[in-house]
Amino acid sequence: MKNNEREQYEALLTEESDLENPQQRLINKPSSSFWDLDKKLVLILLLSLSNFIFFTLWILQSTQCHYPDAQILYSPVRDILEYEVITFNATDGRNRHPDPWSQPLSDELDEAWEGLYNDFGISEVPESIARQLANRTDLIPSNVTADGVYRITLDVFHQLHCLNTIRKALHPERYPNVTRHHQDHCINSLRQSLQCHSDVSTLVFQEMEDTGDIEPRFNIAHSCRNFRKLQEWALEHKARD
Repeated sequence: MKNNEREQYEALLTEESDLENPQQRLINKPSSSFWDLDKKLVLILLLSLSNFIFFTLWILQSTQCHYPDAQILYSPVRDILEYEVITFNATDGRNRHPDPWSQPLSDELDEAWEGLYNDFGISEVPESIARQLANRTDLIPSNVTADGVYRITLDVFHQLHCLNTIRKALHPERYPNVTRHHQDHCINSLRQSLQCHSDVSTLVFQEMEDTGDIEPRFNIAHSCRNFRKLQEWALEHKARD
């Protein structure tokens, strides 16, 4: 009986002590709501970080699959780019005229060179494409449509025109009208294009059968964009006037 009374008395003292120090009770008992909130914030941050990493890797993987040459600027032909292996023709003492563009001066030679770019030079694109270009192309009045047209040129055709201009400059007796200004423009344009694309195909050194000398071999395999595909696109979008 005395033990029960003592236990009741000690319990009463404990309750009175708690009533006298309510703040102490709050301090001694950690807030479950605070810890729950903290856990939620950590979970949200981890999920956000995981989503960011996932989408970043997905974008990088998609870009590498579709555009293995890292075409980072928009081009209207980006989605049709195809790649093929082409072995270059080497024009040297053993094989001076391996293709139509390495023949002696003639009207046929001129036609072969101009056929690379003349029919493909200027293209028309809708406003939806024009707005995505890295550089602005302005609306041009047109006799075909009252709304006007947006015109572009794939730079490969400009570079081929420049290369043909330099070829002509080597033969002033046949092409007397190639100006020095035009030559300088084309040389620097081709320099920048070559540096920009930086062909990393590897020249090799092999023993020549006729001399036994070790010399560089230029007729090697290259990874190339399908040039015919680009010509087809340019024809489909050829300027109408």
